[in-house]
Amino acid sequence: MQSVSPDLQDPPLTFQSIKSTLSIFSLHVSHDECERLVWFVNLGKTDLANLKSQSPRETTRMFVWIAHLLFLDEKAQTKGLIVVDDMADIGFWDYMTMLPIQVGISVDRFLISVTPLKAKNVVLMHRPKWAEIGYSLLSWFLTKKMKNRVTMVEKGQENDMMMKVVGGAKFIPIDFSDVEGLISKDIIAQHY
Repeated sequence: MQSVSPDLQDPPLTFQSIKSTLSIFSLHVSHDECERLVWFVNLGKTDLANLKSQSPRETTRMFVWIAHLLFLDEKAQTKGLIVVDDMADIGFWDYMTMLPIQVGISVDRFLISVTPLKAKNVVLMHRPKWAEIGYSLLSWFLTKKMKNRVTMVEKGQENDMMMKVVGGAKFIPIDFSDVEGLISKDIIAQHY
């Protein structure tokens, strides 16, 4: 926070100040059947070309705003967090260059080091081959408890798996991935 504090102060960090940057991403936030906070990230509906032309400052401001939305959610503090990531079969190069390196490092430091929320599950959908290989190598170093908190969704099993993980369509935003969803106004959209 200290390293990016000048970027957060002028203009003050508000929803209106990050709204245009947020529109580039496809991010949704809701609660699941167990009242855990669910952060939906859809790379397939993220405007990667526009994202790469975005100023690093604006991208950092948007991630800090979203992080505080997550941190300050009472249910997330008591029940935990689930991250559902539709990787949309993204290519390795596009994934690695999606964010400027300094922004990626800042976001990682902030979300991993500072996050007071307990990640209950990380769900990965539409994984490209390189991500499957990477996870296979990484899994050698993960504890059994950490492995149990990662859910790999196989193609064609998205709706069934989302029913098991979050409780079904009534807990999923309408335009998330190709999964059946019924939420028309998620927690972020309530700020519009």
